[in-house]
Amino acid sequence: MRLKDIVERNVVVKLSQLTSDKELIIDLQTRLSAIGFMQGTDINTAIDGVFGAVTKDALDRFCKAAHLNNASTGVFGATFARKLIDTRPPVLLVTPKLEAKKQPTPDALMTALKF
Repeated sequence: MRLKDIVERNVVVKLSQLTSDKELIIDLQTRLSAIGFMQGTDINTAIDGVFGAVTKDALDRFCKAAHLNNASTGVFGATFARKLIDTRPPVLLVTPKLEAKKQPTPDALMTALKF
């Protein structure tokens, strides 16, 4: 099962079902990673189909950020799946770095002689 299947079929999945469905976990991990909730983890090991501590933490943080209580109720339905699918990653504004002019490093002897 995938997130889109939950939406299309309007099914409700309990946490025990979610954690035992490898395809659904991979889909969940992929979305959580894409929207920035699995940051700080190696993406190659984070998307592994295992509902471990990293995935649980990311899911909890997403639910809090999206104002959903699914993590506490342990029930995941179409509203949760739609919200996860529709959430876009934050836009990061990148400002160009201005290169600072390199000032010549004062010679220690010349600095000492000035005093």
